[in-house]
Amino acid sequence: MQQTIGMRNIKTAIAILVCLIIANLLQLQYPFYAAIATVISMENSVTNSFAAGKNRVMGTFVGAGAGLAFATIQPENIWLCALGTIVAIYICNLLKWNKSIPIAIIVFLAIMLNLQGDSPLHYSINRIIDTLIGVGVAVMVNYLVFPPKYEINIRRARRLLSKEMVYIVDHLMAKKEFNLKKLRAQLRKLEMYLDISKEEFHLIKDGDDSLEHIIDEFESYKLIYEHLKMIQKLDGEQILSVDNMLRLGNYHCDVSGDEEVLQRDSQFIIYNYHIDRVLNELESMGLPLPYGAKMEMLE
Repeated sequence: MQQTIGMRNIKTAIAILVCLIIANLLQLQYPFYAAIATVISMENSVTNSFAAGKNRVMGTFVGAGAGLAFATIQPENIWLCALGTIVAIYICNLLKWNKSIPIAIIVFLAIMLNLQGDSPLHYSINRIIDTLIGVGVAVMVNYLVFPPKYEINIRRARRLLSKEMVYIVDHLMAKKEFNLKKLRAQLRKLEMYLDISKEEFHLIKDGDDSLEHIIDEFESYKLIYEHLKMIQKLDGEQILSVDNMLRLGNYHCDVSGDEEVLQRDSQFIIYNYHIDRVLNELESMGLPLPYGAKMEMLE
């Protein structure tokens, strides 16, 4: 499998470089902590970087406060380490900072076990400064250096999704087998881009590029996908063929008490319903319909 160096990879390296430069300029005693903070805060969007950084900062303040209090009593005391862990977790839960718990414990233990002759107050303040520097660098690098362009990603995902949808419907109408795995993956990718973009920015364009229109389009794609799943299930059970759908106008059921005939009649109605919904949704979205489907709808 061919591997490529992604933009997040490059931005993480740039953020670490900037962190270490700042650490050297400020003569920080432990640049490692600033670098760790920037790695943890480097996410796939500016909003997510800020959220991860915020959790890191809140956890650092709790851990530093608990570490300062317990290290002042007696650093490296194993019983105080255990008790302080309980306190740090309790404070995070009390403040509803659940995502900050691991960082709070790490910072607390770093203060309790790594003072190496330094004063607890000085060490705690340095840990807070390191974290602020690391988080700030991560957010700024993510924002300034090749910022994520979700409008482009959304546009590309929409194009690929519509192409795959038309391809599947063409196979359906041609009585060929089709696989929904690729379509499902593309739906998830578009959903991911939409979720991030709703937090990251608001599309202000009108018409087909507005966020509201794209969300409505996505819901239509999901609806078509659900109908296609049902059609595929019916085909898999060999209940009805597409030929029966095309002969809708001439189809008549001879009701003679034969349960099998009645069952095929009801199955035909279900199958035809899903086909009609798929074609109607495609037409409402302006996507090209297969030639056979066009003739069917004209009739």
